Amino acid sequence: MTERLIAEVRQERILAAIRRDGVVTVRGMVDELGASPMTIRRDINHLADRGLVRRVHGGAAAATRRRATSGVRGLTLGMVVPSDHYWNVISYSSQGEAVSGGARFVLRNTPGAGPQMLQVAADLVGQSRLDGLILAPPITEPDRQDLHDWLAGLSLPTVLVERTAEVTLPMSQSVGADNARGAALAARHLYDLGHRRMAILHHAYEAAGLAEMRLGWHSALTALDVVDDLAHPMVYGADPHREVLLAQLFAWLREHRVSAVMVTGHPHAVTFAQACHEYGIEVPAELSVVAYGDTDTILSHPPLTAVRPPRELVGRLAVKLLGDHLRDGRDHRLQQVLLCPSLVVRQSTASPA
Repeated sequence: MTERLIAEVRQERILAAIRRDGVVTVRGMVDELGASPMTIRRDINHLADRGLVRRVHGGAAAATRRRATSGVRGLTLGMVVPSDHYWNVISYSSQGEAVSGGARFVLRNTPGAGPQMLQVAADLVGQSRLDGLILAPPITEPDRQDLHDWLAGLSLPTVLVERTAEVTLPMSQSVGADNARGAALAARHLYDLGHRRMAILHHAYEAAGLAEMRLGWHSALTALDVVDDLAHPMVYGADPHREVLLAQLFAWLREHRVSAVMVTGHPHAVTFAQACHEYGIEVPAELSVVAYGDTDTILSHPPLTAVRPPRELVGRLAVKLLGDHLRDGRDHRLQQVLLCPSLVVRQSTASPA
């Protein structure tokens, strides 16, 4: 791993610690990362120069904006999202936007986006006298329909994050990543490198954004005149038949002469890259790999090219949409906001052999 990438890894770990704890100390990061105090200070200075953190005595804290633009001063905002690293970034960003704008912010996490989501959201609304609510609804039935019915009868401005608010919800807006655009970015990147036999390795179950990813991937390949639209379910590390399924997957890739793949979901992309190593397939010399999602992908070997959803911006805009709705009242025009992901090119993609 090059010195530049080593620094990038450290800085992403520092940012993750600040998102988790709100503040870090140089001494604490020295212990966590095993780097010298001078190196940690240099990383903090680099992040501060980019506006990502704020220097404080002995360490760094979350960056603060110079002025609040969300229009939420004096309001109480609630948020209910699953508890995992992807959502932690969004909730941290929403909290920072709300608090810096003078609002009270109440966060509730759930183990997943199942039936408990509705109960937690209903309890929060009933107990906290909220002015507005941000949440990530379930995507599978019957939980999705149950929450939809509850929202339809809720006279509270609501913003759905990483979901699309249906037109039958008169008080709901939405903001999230344009997953179709993100998948198209990956397809175009691989095409520009010279790949013509590309496949998408996707979740075997219904997942948020998967339909949009597949649509964007297919549309991009069609526009690029790539005829074969190849797709295959992903193999999961906990599957008891993992070895058999992996052998079948790699046989399928060889049969279709696939030279590049996009793997939906960053944990699965990291696992797939490890499996390539186990099966003697060199990345990217024999197979280029793009991850959809950019959590821990830099720690893979090699570091993975990744589609990066704009999670921090999703969190900030969710608060701003609530502020606009509460300020405008009946005159507010509901918005459905899609934000373009970016492509972070690393060492897992190259021209085909």
